[in-house]
Amino acid sequence: MSHPDKVYHERVIRICQLAGDDGILEGYEFTDCDIRGPAVLILQATQPGSVRIENNNFEGDMNAILWEIDTRERPEVIGAILCVDCTFEGCTFTRIGLAGPPELIKMFRDGMAAR
Repeated sequence: MSHPDKVYHERVIRICQLAGDDGILEGYEFTDCDIRGPAVLILQATQPGSVRIENNNFEGDMNAILWEIDTRERPEVIGAILCVDCTFEGCTFTRIGLAGPPELIKMFRDGMAAR
């Protein structure tokens, strides 16, 4: 369950500032927000359905936005923001990259191609 200070609606979010020195966001909900970078986000779900990315707009070329990482060969990444069990709905992402394993990146590519 999210705490009120982790729920953002119709706000401009400078994601690096929100993540702070730890670089981790856990249990946040963003609805109709403008998510601004520069940043690379790594999405992590602790259980099925605990991460939701729905009806968002990503500014830029999807080939530049999506960063495929084979987590078997590279289990740790430094310099990215880890988003654990977060929801992004109806948001616009500006200067944001998304990193993840091949199956996650394929899901994003397929979803963007269907638009």
